[in-house]
Order: sequence, then structure tokens, then C-alpha cells
Amino acid sequence: KPEHPQANRALIEATATGNVEAIKKAIADGADVNVKAVGGGTLLFIAAHEGHREVAELLIAEGADVNETNGSGEAPLDYAKGETADLLRKHGGKTGEKLKAEGK
Repeated sequence: KPEHPQANRALIEATATGNVEAIKKAIADGADVNVKAVGGGTLLFIAAHEGHREVAELLIAEGADVNETNGSGEAPLDYAKGETADLLRKHGGKTGEKLKAEGK
């Protein structure tokens, strides 16, 4: 898959602000929904941390990996609360500790 750094940057910014329309545009422009942001976390980490359930749902629908870990071995579920955590669990999301125990 070709790299689209500009689209990826736009996607990271749109995810941080919860801008669903901008996320859709960045994805249409070729952004990678599994791109890693600063700190090694994917966009789902940002959506989980910010409590952007709708954003998380869109990213998952576009193929985001719910169990991609960051450099510290944490998963998006470790950052999620409430409805966003429920959504991640519904899609098979696990904590970093559980993934490590499973040898992932």
C-alpha cells in the first residue's frame, strides 16, 4: 500500500479533534487507519483516550486493528472508558496485559 504522509497527518489531526467528515476525507485520500501517532499508539488510542466513540466506530469499520499495541505494550482498550470501551470489547478489543498473556 503506498504511503500518503499528508493524508495520514490529516487523519491524525481529525481523529484528535473528533472531526468525522475530515476523517472520511483523509481515508478517501489514502490515509492508513493503522498509522502510528507520536508515542507509537494508533488512531484508536487517540479515539479511545478522547472518548470519541463515533470516531472509533468509523476507524474500526475502515479496518483499524483494535488490538494493535503501542511501544509500552498497551492496547486501545487500556485508554478507553464507557461506550468507547464497550465498542472496542464488542469488536474483540483486549487490554495490553491480556494480549501479552496470550503471547501477542
